[in-house]
Amino acid sequence: MDIYLDIYGTLIASASSIADREALLNYLLDNFSGRIHWLTSYSEPRIREVLAREYNEELLERLINSVKYQPYNYHKTDGIDFTKKFIWLDDNLTEADYYTLKEYGALDNQIHIDPHDSYAISNALKLIRSIHQS
Repeated sequence: MDIYLDIYGTLIASASSIADREALLNYLLDNFSGRIHWLTSYSEPRIREVLAREYNEELLERLINSVKYQPYNYHKTDGIDFTKKFIWLDDNLTEADYYTLKEYGALDNQIHIDPHDSYAISNALKLIRSIHQS
């Protein structure tokens, strides 16, 4: 299963605690190595700079070395490989991306991360664990 990660509103600028965000990232890195993709509006060179403000150097290096930058055209769903199982974590699903997910029967693959909900990341981790273990 592939994992697609947004950054702003999901991994930074989030009400979820840094401990919860680090737990999520460590779980993903430990269990989905080589199958994690940045699906973000940040350019590839800017990702390190943005994440360095939030995460310790050890986790930052793991992320930079393990997570692949996933380019896309206009819509984030342009960067998703719909031929594989996936989970996409994002705080801001656009209408176009919603309809693309619906067209592929993949609405349940997107986990909405409410940046104002302090439990959003811990709840997402619980859901990902249950999907991964099934």
